[in-house]
Amino acid sequence: MPFICSECNEQDIRNCGNRLNLKEPAFLKYTPDINQEIKEKKAVKVFQLGDIRFFECPVTYISKETTLMIENLSLMVESPALLYPGGWMDQPNWVVQAWIIYKREKSDYLKDMMTNG
Repeated sequence: MPFICSECNEQDIRNCGNRLNLKEPAFLKYTPDINQEIKEKKAVKVFQLGDIRFFECPVTYISKETTLMIENLSLMVESPALLYPGGWMDQPNWVVQAWIIYKREKSDYLKDMMTNG
């Protein structure tokens, strides 16, 4: 299911912007309270990322800052240079953390592709 905001409407089951006012629209584990609220509000799981279950459109969680970070990380991936002058010790903490996450996710993706084809 693609997440195309221009195609979303009030009746959409993706709960864009948490229209259902769920207390926890994204969580790791089902609890009795979460199960009850999901049932009462007729919420539907929209997406799962690892252990995180989203009962709200995940695009809601992507801020302008996140988009900028992804764009900057893409520049680093496509070029042989770091984002800022100097070595790794000269990079802001967010650059180092984003790079570590990228490398981990890429490794997990490649392992999954080798295992599941």
